Amino acid sequence: MGRMLITALLAAAAATAAAGAAAAEPLDARIDCTPAGGGPVYDCVIALVEPGTGAPVPDARFTVRADMPLMPMAHNIRPVDAVPAGPPGSYRARLELDMHGTWAVMLRIVEPVQAEIGRRIDFFE
Repeated sequence: MGRMLITALLAAAAATAAAGAAAAEPLDARIDCTPAGGGPVYDCVIALVEPGTGAPVPDARFTVRADMPLMPMAHNIRPVDAVPAGPPGSYRARLELDMHGTWAVMLRIVEPVQAEIGRRIDFFE
């Protein structure tokens, strides 16, 4: 009787942990940035997908911001709106950085869910 209770509790804990992991990552993003010319300015294409299925996420609303992790108070940019770009789930944003280097790029998603996704990206010429 005691073993069955422990097994049931372990199974419930595993299911809760799996559900929590899925809830912690409602969306996934791939961010590809290319130089736009004229200094540290980059055009970024962002693909938003559902984790697990890889299905594109159309009609999302979000902003993109960046700060330099080594100097967060000195080098950061104001959020810019991402706009749809081509196929469903594809968006673009232009980042006008202060300088080249490694930046933390953050997506603040407000639709279809509220979430933040962050990526470290190396911006070099």
